[in-house]
Amino acid sequence: MKLLTVILFLLSTTASADLITQSEKLTRTIDQNLSRLNDTKKQRLRGLIKEAIAVASSSTGTPSSCYEQAYREFYNQTQAQELCSGGGTVETVACYKKMYSEVYNKDLAIRLCKRGGTVGTYNCYKATYSDVYNKDFAVSLCENRGNDETFQCYKKMYSNVYNKEQAKTLCMNGGTLQTYSCYENMYSQTYNRDRSIQTCKN
Repeated sequence: MKLLTVILFLLSTTASADLITQSEKLTRTIDQNLSRLNDTKKQRLRGLIKEAIAVASSSTGTPSSCYEQAYREFYNQTQAQELCSGGGTVETVACYKKMYSEVYNKDLAIRLCKRGGTVGTYNCYKATYSDVYNKDFAVSLCENRGNDETFQCYKKMYSNVYNKEQAKTLCMNGGTLQTYSCYENMYSQTYNRDRSIQTCKN
């Protein structure tokens, strides 16, 4: 039985503020109505409730919807939870599908899109890979909520310093054109490249 999916469905009908109350109700149901189960199985059910709450109470987006779609994609709880961790939404699953169809590598696609990735994250990867022809470099630039402007940030910085690693360091973790503007302004004041990067990167 796909019990975690059932628990997630129950929790998804409840506001975040009521998750603890809902958890207590589910736990009481286990204790009162599933007396035929031994203590080990009851403990496992309680653990599943905690896992479901961790997914459903993620800080941003609609993680329960992310989990449901991801589970239909993987039929694997661990992979679905990893993809949707850190604020995953239905866009995170869309990011994964696009990336997987590009690289046919589940681990790489999950790595790119988890922690709230979107279609913009995939667009960042595609643009970067078309420029550098290095999958790992493109993922490391665009993972952690890279977006449509992250590659543009990278290109502007690279055109300035001609150093791929420094350009990546500035613009990774969701950098935008504003990130690059911050660098320009800071460098014009300090003439210190490393300090400017450290100040302006996300």
